[in-house]
Amino acid sequence: MNPLIKKIVLGLIWFVFSLAGCSPYRNQPPVSIGATLPPPSITVIPHANQALDSAAVETWPEIARYGLAGHLVLILFNQQGNRLIELNLQSGEIKTLFQAPENSWFSEALVSPDHQQIILTYATPPPNGETQFGYADLYILPYDGSSQPKPFLARSDPKESFFNPSWSAEGQSVYYTHLYRIDPTSQVPAYQNDIEKTNLTGQTETILNHALWPVVSPDGSKIAYLLADPVTLGNDLYLANPDGSEQTPVLQPGNNPPVDAHLFTMDGTRLIFSMVDPQPAPAKSWLDKWFGIETASAHNVPSDWYRAPLSGGLALRLTNLEDVNLNGGLSPDGSHIAFISATGLYIMDIDGNQQIQLTNNVLIGTVNWIP
Repeated sequence: MNPLIKKIVLGLIWFVFSLAGCSPYRNQPPVSIGATLPPPSITVIPHANQALDSAAVETWPEIARYGLAGHLVLILFNQQGNRLIELNLQSGEIKTLFQAPENSWFSEALVSPDHQQIILTYATPPPNGETQFGYADLYILPYDGSSQPKPFLARSDPKESFFNPSWSAEGQSVYYTHLYRIDPTSQVPAYQNDIEKTNLTGQTETILNHALWPVVSPDGSKIAYLLADPVTLGNDLYLANPDGSEQTPVLQPGNNPPVDAHLFTMDGTRLIFSMVDPQPAPAKSWLDKWFGIETASAHNVPSDWYRAPLSGGLALRLTNLEDVNLNGGLSPDGSHIAFISATGLYIMDIDGNQQIQLTNNVLIGTVNWIP
């Protein structure tokens, strides 16, 4: 195969890879990879799939019946511009925190530990007639809506991107993935993902090379991340100290399906993550065979929630959804997970039991559950 074409395709793939007790239930015990998990009993709130605009979606009153507490900060998909919302779980009321303009790129929003700021993965609309490719900057938005988002970390190369932001435990710095061209002057695009860290005064350092999707533990003592293999396009789940030292695999490298959307349990002893469900490998298309393309993310392949101890061991399957685009966040007390997928918004307990589908509206990116 033409090496120029292959390098272009690999660069594009790396970029796409980055954009990785109220009603009756039947409890489902976690099982190891490969075991059969009975379909869970999921409660679905009968909510119509309303038009996704700021005028139509202002309340989901059915949510109030479940007696849930706190607020979810979510990104509501809209072809005319995604909308950042705060969903009151007690009342079902929705408050708009930020409305992105048409042809912008808005894919992630992470609330700071003190709930005063939100960091956004965001790209403003390009000039008229130009294509929005999704090369993004990081912006800061006051939670109270007192001002519009302001640049926090801006690109120096128009074809680099910052994404997967994660606040440090004390809220004074941000970890993130930096996708960049190894040689911006080269006519053959070759890209690399690194994990970097920037404090609120703008001091930046590289923490890990060939890595992405940093997530900081609740006590700030560890970061979980994906070690990206630029040759196989696979990924493996790893732990490291906040400075990038003592890199340790959580799952045996190269021996598990693709993983992403990882988060720590509140006690910091386990990781919960989305992983591609074990299944026979599908037949490759002629295009896959020609380019040598392999799946690199759990985001766009049928996946479920799994759990593993930080010390290593078998991944235990928590759900049997076989869904895509999973991403989640813990409740303030650490007992539940709110998560989104291609089929809507769900809540379940930390062991995967008592699943409730709250809505079938299209949500993307990140999930924040705050008091």
